[in-house]
Formats: sequence, structure tokens, C-alpha cells
Amino acid sequence: MNPGRQRFLVNGLVAGAIGYAVVVLLFAAVNVVQGRSPLLTAAVLGNALLGQPSSSIAPGPVAVYNGLHLLVFLALGESAAWLASVVERRPQLWYLLLLLAMFVFFHLFGAVAALAAPEGVTSLPLVLVAGLLAAAAMGAWLWRAYPGLGERVRAVGDFEDPLPESGRRPPLA
Repeated sequence: MNPGRQRFLVNGLVAGAIGYAVVVLLFAAVNVVQGRSPLLTAAVLGNALLGQPSSSIAPGPVAVYNGLHLLVFLALGESAAWLASVVERRPQLWYLLLLLAMFVFFHLFGAVAALAAPEGVTSLPLVLVAGLLAAAAMGAWLWRAYPGLGERVRAVGDFEDPLPESGRRPPLA
């Protein structure tokens, strides 16, 4: 495997794991602060995924939800790392990265909201905050992992003013 591919695979796995951990820890902390089991959110969402109306905490639904949740975050991490490596080589594509990230984030937000809202296990603002914190943590990791990324993206925005101080456009050649 070439080093470039190995680099983005490893960085993607780390970014995905970071995002997953941020969300899991946030929801566990919120559950504990509210006097509930730290596994309640995962259990309720796992039961919903399995089509079981129960809100009991059982290992199966918790494992199903957390496994799916981890796989989704690893896939998002890999996608983000791949896009970061592309943007590092071709900085003019940073806008595509931003649009894709927004598209994926809002669709995942809608999927989680549809799954969690009927169960009443979490609030939509909390899901939004968790998603934003996870995205920020993943982005921070990728920004660190690809040090040339920021430099190259900033260079895309550096351009000369098309109008000189005289206010008249230079003649076309």
C-alpha cells in the first residue's frame, strides 16, 4: 500500500473514532447528569433500530446501536480524510469539502432526529450540539494531520485586487 493511501486510511480511522467518542461521551454525561443510566440513549436507539418498542437497557440493542454508530463515524472519518488529502493536493476543492460536509451532517442529523424524536430520549438541540462537537473534533484532528491543508487553502483566497488604486481597470491584452 502506498504511503499516501495508508496516511489517509489511518487518519480517517482516528478522525472517525474521535467523532464517535465525542458523541458517546456527551450523551453518557447528559444521561448521568439527568440521573439516568449512561447507556440509556444507546439502548433506546438500539431498540428503535431493532423495531422493539422497549426502553429497557439490554446488551443486544446497545451493541447494535453502538456498532452501527461506530461504523458510520469511521466511514465519515475516512471520507473526510480522503477529501482532506485531495484538498491538500488541490486546494481549490475546499469548497466542495465544505458543501459535502454540510450535506452529510444535515442528513445524518435528520436521520437521528427521526429515530430519536418518537422515543423522547434526547432533544434535537443536543443532537445538533453533539454533531457539531464531533465535527469540530474530527476537523481539528484532520487539520493537524494535514499541516499543508490550511496553508494551501489560504493561498487559494490570496489574489490581487482587480481594480488598481486609480479605480480603472487595466486594459485587456
